Amino acid sequence: MSNILATVYEGGIAITASNTANDPAGPFAALYIGGAGTAVVVDLRGNSTTYAGLLAGTILPVQCVRVNSTGLTASNIVGLRAAPIGGP
Repeated sequence: MSNILATVYEGGIAITASNTANDPAGPFAALYIGGAGTAVVVDLRGNSTTYAGLLAGTILPVQCVRVNSTGLTASNIVGLRAAPIGGP
């Protein structure tokens, strides 16, 4: 039997891309890509990575603080936060 890890998200916040300012609603556990294209994502350490060829409807499971506006062709990007596991 294998262990399967699943992430549940508690909500989404529309991303406003910026080359300099981290999204005030972040950090995010993942991104939902609403429209196909490329996104340059800045992680928690400040490193940027270009993700090309993203398909509409993709959940990109990267912890991040910002999506850069330069090089961005994907659209309707939503930042997702991981929901806490367990009950109150």
